[in-house]
Amino acid sequence: VRMRYGQMTVDSQFDKHHLRSSKMAFLNQAFSSNPAVAFPRSGAGISLVKEFKNGVQLAIAVTNVQGSTAGDQVDYKVNSDNLFEVVQLSREFEFWGERKSRVQLLGWRSDGAEEVGSSEGNGISLTVEQEISDDMRAFGRVAWAEGEATPVDRLVMGGVGFSCGDDGLLGLGAGIGHGSAQGGGTQGVLEGFFRWQPRPGLRITPDVQLLVGNGFNSSPGVRFVFGLRAGLEF
Repeated sequence: VRMRYGQMTVDSQFDKHHLRSSKMAFLNQAFSSNPAVAFPRSGAGISLVKEFKNGVQLAIAVTNVQGSTAGDQVDYKVNSDNLFEVVQLSREFEFWGERKSRVQLLGWRSDGAEEVGSSEGNGISLTVEQEISDDMRAFGRVAWAEGEATPVDRLVMGGVGFSCGDDGLLGLGAGIGHGSAQGGGTQGVLEGFFRWQPRPGLRITPDVQLLVGNGFNSSPGVRFVFGLRAGLEF
């Protein structure tokens, strides 16, 4: 059981896969989060997680959808009538030569927050992960949303990660999504990154993305995005 109040995200317990981290893996939201689920970024809420011996996990959460009436300040109202509910059922098991597998089904519903103009919505998301070898793991996701609570109402994506030495990681991903706004276009993404650890505690990660489609903000039809991240642990 976990109770939250303030700027604490509920998606830290939900809709995960092994490469879902903008700090350690992919940068694009198609892989590092899920733009087809309207997770609130702050508020008060409660989560219940039950794990069974056969690898099945059931997770349920209810949290406030918070808004702001002035500036960037968020009103953490415990008695807010705007709620976000999510139910997730997942199972971990062995498949394909006793390799680790995981299947996850998530359903959600969100009220709108009039003070910030956010819409109500609901949707489902199916995620599958498969260990291919000791150094390689693949994942895929299909998601659908209704309403305009999310920027994307259709999402199909997948990727693969290759372990390279001590904490090194090579990742390749591809995805396509459809904008939820009226007349929203379709956009595809290809992304690759390489996380390199030249010495203990130091990580350097170059990243490149190819975005294809009209986009959701009148951006050009074809774009390249380059990134470079550095992390230091001590």
